[in-house]
Amino acid sequence: MSVLDVFEKCSRIDKICQHGWADAEKAIAFASTIFAIRPELCVEIGTYGGRSAIPVLLALRELRRGVLWCIDPWSPEASAEGQPPEHAAWWSTAANHEMVYNDFQRVLKQTMDAERFGPRVRTGGFACLDDLNWPGGGVVAASQRLNHLGFVKLYDLGSGAMFQKIA
Repeated sequence: MSVLDVFEKCSRIDKICQHGWADAEKAIAFASTIFAIRPELCVEIGTYGGRSAIPVLLALRELRRGVLWCIDPWSPEASAEGQPPEHAAWWSTAANHEMVYNDFQRVLKQTMDAERFGPRVRTGGFACLDDLNWPGGGVVAASQRLNHLGFVKLYDLGSGAMFQKIA
């Protein structure tokens, strides 16, 4: 496989993996980030169907370095906890689910996740938040916490944003 093959697969991410919310734009952005910084360790909080993990893994495999740790409750009940009612209903009935990247999905826990993992990102490293427009303000609070931890917003990415730690 080559770098071009990785990007070609990322452009078809919805055909490769049916479950998840990462689209081709996000998949290409994730793979590009991996190629640019050549990390030893990546962490995805919330993996759902793996659609955001696949581009990271493809790029790491092409680089022949690094690992990805996916953190997920692997439980419909845990995924529904703290969700707005319309999302809780879906998650509470999801079978064999996982969750999505730094997709601080559980509304009551986003700031705690940013606080727990943000300090562990090295200077120059990246964090991607999704669902900044969700009700409850939890994801926005997590982005504000990242700012206090030395991250700056680089660009919008779908319903989320990419941040880089500069301090």
